[in-house]
Amino acid sequence: MKIAIIGTGYVGLVSGTCFAAWGNEVVCVDKDVQKIEALRRGAVPIYEPGLDELVERNSVAGHLSFTCNLAEALKGAAVEPDRVVIGVEDKLAEECLVALYGVRLESQKIPIVVTRRRTSELIKYAANAFLATKITFINEMADLCEQVSSNVGELALGIGLDRRIGTSFLNAGPGYGGSCFPKDTTMALLRTAQDYGVSVRIVEETVTANEARKRRMALKVMDALDNDVQGRTIAVLGLTFKPDTDDMRDAPSVPLIETLQRFGAQIRAYDPIGAENASRILSDVELHDDAYECARGADAVVVITEWDSIRKLDLARLKEVMRQAVLIDLRNAFAPGVAEALGFRVSAVGRPTPRQETTGRGSRTHAGLQAASTSQQTHFQRALEAPLLTRRTTSRFNRFANALGAFTLTWLVGSAGSASAQEVVLPKAPRVMTPAEIHELYHDRSWRWKGGAAYLVDERRRFSAWVDDDTGKSWAEGNWIITETGQMCLNATWHSKAGRSRAMTCFSHRFDNGTIYQKREPDGSWYVFRHAQPRDQDEAKNLVRKDLVSTHILAVKTALD
Repeated sequence: MKIAIIGTGYVGLVSGTCFAAWGNEVVCVDKDVQKIEALRRGAVPIYEPGLDELVERNSVAGHLSFTCNLAEALKGAAVEPDRVVIGVEDKLAEECLVALYGVRLESQKIPIVVTRRRTSELIKYAANAFLATKITFINEMADLCEQVSSNVGELALGIGLDRRIGTSFLNAGPGYGGSCFPKDTTMALLRTAQDYGVSVRIVEETVTANEARKRRMALKVMDALDNDVQGRTIAVLGLTFKPDTDDMRDAPSVPLIETLQRFGAQIRAYDPIGAENASRILSDVELHDDAYECARGADAVVVITEWDSIRKLDLARLKEVMRQAVLIDLRNAFAPGVAEALGFRVSAVGRPTPRQETTGRGSRTHAGLQAASTSQQTHFQRALEAPLLTRRTTSRFNRFANALGAFTLTWLVGSAGSASAQEVVLPKAPRVMTPAEIHELYHDRSWRWKGGAAYLVDERRRFSAWVDDDTGKSWAEGNWIITETGQMCLNATWHSKAGRSRAMTCFSHRFDNGTIYQKREPDGSWYVFRHAQPRDQDEAKNLVRKDLVSTHILAVKTALD
């Protein structure tokens, strides 16, 4: 059978090569002249295991050819899929496609699903959205495991052995990426649902949670380095969105590296296949073709992609070349206890730290899971921990959100304006604010509300806050970042009589017809900013910018000492 494959990307080239390997005469068409010329020379522009050999063999045999001429082509994936879905609108097309797949698949007992074109499209989008949701679910379970001294690997095995769930796509990590999941969830399924006025909340939350996940991985690295990465050298091992590919599209490594760079970190990176593609995306990153050289003199090593070459590293040798033995394993590439036994300080995904395993409790003050009472947690602290607390605390969050509705964003000393917020319904089509706009909104300003204030300073993106109200006294220090998706995130350690606890939250921003809207993720209300003039008594007047200390923070610290 003569087959024309339109497009020679990751899907088209692999599919066309497999059809040719089955004995069909395949012509692959692409408008990219340089790519077609390279393929004709035998240079495969993408990496998939075994693809080079298959392309060469079938090109030599005459089963596979390449052209930029669609008319010329018209003249004449997984190699072992679970099923084949065919979307057609007429009987002739169905017969041709079933004949194309049938002989090969019948012997392998692989089912063929024949349906209408629109249904086949939705099958593809829905399948990838479901898998993306499964990945996001296990990632959130990993966060919970870290707080309650559990192991997400054991959790995944325990639920995965249930045949209704299955063990695939239950590996916790830094979030999904690649060419299919982000495209099929955001650009395809969500856009289609929006066009037809249908709410698909689960998919929306999956996309939001995954983006937040990628940002939190940078904060996890910063936590491992005591929230000070300025001038530190960090070696990133693995750049592609998964092993055995050179695909960098929506790879979690990109936002992680860019966030660390914004905080002043010096980044080195190693990837056995994807370094060339990564060099087109990342800037000011020192790329290495050897993992040990990449780690030489590093203050920390971060594993983002679980390549076999990374899993098989000699950790003792790796430690010898590093300045500090700090390992942030975002893929759980190394078995628990192995690196620790060699003297590494390890931060993994969904695993308790050695201190947590000893004490039997997590490091964060957590309602319902630790002894600290909710009365010892401040309004602001509870809001920052909102994604981690149970639903029964929703009323307390709502009370805080209402109180926060009266907050004022006040410029620092020498500034000329401020802003207050009022809860509203978000307009139908607001614009996502750019990182530059959000930076202008927050940098070098104080965030004031009844009974407390926070400070966001440009220098090293430092953040501090104090609370002194009927719930008690507390203060915090940490960092703030701005994401490409229009969110400002706070990551800080809070100090109170109950002890220390880590908290992180993000705020989304929208702009419509001259009005700025803000919402605390994931379940806060939208507020509109209203401007006012700063007053002499505003807390910003007492701010000492160099060390982020004000008279109020000093008073709270003194009271707690």
